[in-house]
Amino acid sequence: MFILGIGGVVGLLIIAGVITGMLSISLLDNKEENEHQLVLSKIEETGNLELVHYNFNDIAEESVKRKLLNIDNLAPDSKVLFIINGEAAACINLKDVKSGDIHVGRDKIIIYLPGPELCYAKINHENSKVYDANLTARVLNPELIDKGYQDAEKKIREKAISLGIYEQAKQNAEKLVNALLSSVTDKEIELKFRE
Repeated sequence: MFILGIGGVVGLLIIAGVITGMLSISLLDNKEENEHQLVLSKIEETGNLELVHYNFNDIAEESVKRKLLNIDNLAPDSKVLFIINGEAAACINLKDVKSGDIHVGRDKIIIYLPGPELCYAKINHENSKVYDANLTARVLNPELIDKGYQDAEKKIREKAISLGIYEQAKQNAEKLVNALLSSVTDKEIELKFRE
C-alpha cells in the first residue's frame, strides 16, 4: 500500500494542475515596453477648404510575367493580389484669395477663387491588404507589394480626376458660398474660378 504525506499530496496536486492547465506557473515573465521620443517638427497653416471627398474600392493585381527560352509558362510568374480601399478629396486654398478677388457691385458680388486642386489621393492602409502573393513574388519580387500600393494610389488620383472631382468641387463651392453669403446680403453672388 502506497501512502503519501501531506507534502506529497500537495506536490501531486501542483503537478496535476500544471499538466491539466488549471494552474499556470510561468518561469519567464514577459512585460512589453514601448518608448518614443516624439517631437513636433513643424506646424503649417493650410487654409484649404475641402469641398468633395471620393471613396474607392479596388481589386488590383501586380505581376511579373516570365518566359524561359522565349516560351510562356516554363518559368513561374510572380503575382500579388490586393484589396484596396482609398480616397481622394478636392479643395480650394482660401489663403490665395486676395481683397482684389472680391468685386462688390450694386446688385452683384463677384468672387474670384483659385481653381480646385487635389488635396490628397491616398490608400487607407487599415482597410487595404495583400490578399494573396505567390511564393515566386515573395522570393523573387518582394518589391511588387510596394509597387502595387504606389500604382493603386496613382490610379485613385487618375480616376478621381476622370470622374470630375474638380467640377464637383466647383459646384459644392458655389453652394457653400451662396448659402454663407445669402444670409448676410441680398445681392446676387457669382463665383468665378481662376485656372
